[in-house]
Amino acid sequence: MKVIIPLAGLGTRLRPHTYTKPKPLINVAGKPMLAHILDKLGTLDIEEYIFIVGYLGEQIEQYVSRAYQIKARYIVQQEMLGQAHALWLCRSLVDGPVFMVFGDTFFEADLNEINQSPADSIAFVREIEDPRRFGVAITGKDGYVQKFVEKPSTMENKLAVIGMYYFTDGPALMKACAELMDKRIQTKGEYFLTDAINLMLAAGAKFVTRTVDVWQDTGKPETVLQTNRYLLDHGHDNI
Repeated sequence: MKVIIPLAGLGTRLRPHTYTKPKPLINVAGKPMLAHILDKLGTLDIEEYIFIVGYLGEQIEQYVSRAYQIKARYIVQQEMLGQAHALWLCRSLVDGPVFMVFGDTFFEADLNEINQSPADSIAFVREIEDPRRFGVAITGKDGYVQKFVEKPSTMENKLAVIGMYYFTDGPALMKACAELMDKRIQTKGEYFLTDAINLMLAAGAKFVTRTVDVWQDTGKPETVLQTNRYLLDHGHDNI
């Protein structure tokens, strides 16, 4: 299995900190947000990590090579065309299962679920009060995902996708990302991953959801502080 972590965003909402440091290296409870993610993935059998970098990406490569002994590859996203475009850049490197997590996603979850899924793929989710800033999963009575909606305008579906997925068929994901761009299917001017997954669903792929115990999004100053508070309250301090 390969892990893909998109990290190329400019982090504009965290300025001025991100003028000189990429968002994944912003410290949360004493260590970079990226380190919290990598430490969570340590229990998985991972063949290779693929980091999609952009602005100040050399800092990420320097940090990972210094702090972790893992097989890593770095892909540069020159244009910010969206999540699916970022994944598509990895197409020549993917030949099997893929675990993908966004670089601003802190989670607590049992990742052994990926070995027990009855479906092709898993979308990790969390029920929240206001899902409008995120994507949501709409499931049927059989438990399978019917479709994903990115940044919904209403709040009746509150099962937010946290930005973490497992795909048993990585090449099928890449094919869907390519189709998305070939057909210029965009949401709010970007190629979104949820739109690519909807193409996979239309082609017959089966997705299930798995709820994480904890999800903290670190994309804004207030949510960084919230994540920091959570970690300090749960023993993740320098002591």
